[in-house]
Amino acid sequence: MFHAITGKLWDTSLRDLTVIRELQRNLTNGPMEQWRKVTPGSGSYLGEPDIYEPDWRQAFYGDKYNKLYQLKRKYDPKGVFFAETAVGSEDWKAGDNKLGRLCRV
Repeated sequence: MFHAITGKLWDTSLRDLTVIRELQRNLTNGPMEQWRKVTPGSGSYLGEPDIYEPDWRQAFYGDKYNKLYQLKRKYDPKGVFFAETAVGSEDWKAGDNKLGRLCRV
């Protein structure tokens, strides 16, 4: 078992969402991609997820995702409970860069 934390800091006065998104993209496709390569099939700590994780279902839920999705549809059929990387979030779209109006797809 191995636990490692990787993050990216930036000046909190930064307000340009394009620049912030580029910093996030660089983390997802840089250091985090290296972790995915050396730990195939591993998971991620869901308490502080990278919402841009390309294979978030596997990273956060593993082989339990399909069962969890069935339960989500049964107990929350209208999708009231939503988070970017929560079970069932693929049923919704929040616009470009995950910003904007939340719409069912």
